[in-house]
Amino acid sequence: MAALKRIANFTDWHKKYLQALKDANHTNNNQFVDAQQWLKWCRVNDVKTHSGKLPSRISASMVREVLEPRGYIEVRGDKYHITWEGLKVLEPEPDQIKPETSYHDRVKEMLYRIGMLKGRFPEKEYHINGERIDVIWKRVETGDPYATFEVQIGGNFYEALAKLKHTWDKWNSRPFLVTTKECKPKAALWLKGAFHEVKDEIRIIDAKRIEEFYEALQKAKSLEKELGIK
Repeated sequence: MAALKRIANFTDWHKKYLQALKDANHTNNNQFVDAQQWLKWCRVNDVKTHSGKLPSRISASMVREVLEPRGYIEVRGDKYHITWEGLKVLEPEPDQIKPETSYHDRVKEMLYRIGMLKGRFPEKEYHINGERIDVIWKRVETGDPYATFEVQIGGNFYEALAKLKHTWDKWNSRPFLVTTKECKPKAALWLKGAFHEVKDEIRIIDAKRIEEFYEALQKAKSLEKELGIK
């Protein structure tokens, strides 16, 4: 019990284990990982326990009694995933996306984080027959994507729409093309022409609306934590 209390108050320990879990999740395409996969990244990152030793295992008691009650991780069965609150431990302002990031990548990152905030299983650069979809959301870890997103800030709308049509054909997912207000008419013309079969399936969204949605979700999440309402 005394050892558990020391661990619970050792915030640097929290960060090291959470970073290892974040790396493990990322390496496995943001999937939940088991203790051995988590431990592998502890060793890669040379994570030490509070006693200075390299951990030999990650125990369920450590996870549930220290990290899970704080909301830093989500546990499903015997697998683990870092949460939004866990990311906040690692990044002083995780809500902020680096200003030097391109607008395309900023929007893509927002879509990914929105998926996290909504409790989905988001993934970036998701593979489909040799191509990559910018962002997908799953309802369950092992399921197929139910929502797919391509961010197209000008450029080749044909390629983006072709990929989205493919996701609809393969998974019957809801496809979204995210672009600028100025580019929406151009994208709409493609839907009325070459992609008329899916013109009622693919939704075109102004990227600014994604920014608004992301900010609203962030505020709601902060209020939820402040008020203790979940």
